[in-house]
Amino acid sequence: MPSMSDCRIEHISITRHEARSLDPGEACLWLGYFIEEALERGWNENELPSDAMHFAKLWDYHGERANGGHAQYYENKDGDLAALRSASKLLGRISLSQHGNLIERFIKVANENENRIHDLYDSGNNQDVKEIFYDLDDAFAELEISEGKLLHHLHDWVLQQSWVVVDDADGPASTDWLRRIVPEPPLRAARMAARVRLRHAENHGSMLALIQRLWRR
Repeated sequence: MPSMSDCRIEHISITRHEARSLDPGEACLWLGYFIEEALERGWNENELPSDAMHFAKLWDYHGERANGGHAQYYENKDGDLAALRSASKLLGRISLSQHGNLIERFIKVANENENRIHDLYDSGNNQDVKEIFYDLDDAFAELEISEGKLLHHLHDWVLQQSWVVVDDADGPASTDWLRRIVPEPPLRAARMAARVRLRHAENHGSMLALIQRLWRR
């Protein structure tokens, strides 16, 4: 079981199967699932190991970019790239400074082209949005050769972290195992109610911003 201290999860578990797997993606995937499940149950980001959250943001970036390039990450995050700042710093700490610099370039390109990107999305011209980020996609592919695959580096790094523990469960991880292993946060009902209120407020704010943008056109 992951250890807890007051209102914190101090350790995150994977099974022996994932820790020993020849597929470097398995350990990273289930670490990501654990963190996602903990947040869904009501834990706050600051109640998990800080590097676990940095990893989660970097793992999210890796998956979105792999599926549809930097444009897909931008679209699915609605242009909010603040979470990538910590991912960039983590990359520098694990001797992947060029990958970190690429993320900084991504943030810079996105910010400089924000109005143009919004106009292209509004007009349904998603292909031109993708082309804005093509150079970044090419640079990532080059770094996968020069610095080595990001996935492999992440795998090696997480298995060296003190907040990652190997559970003695038999067989590979599963959703049932995940539900058993992730603890319930204190006052979960109150936490979830507060999140619902926050999401309603955020949705209301987003709708007002959209209306104002359309009004200015």
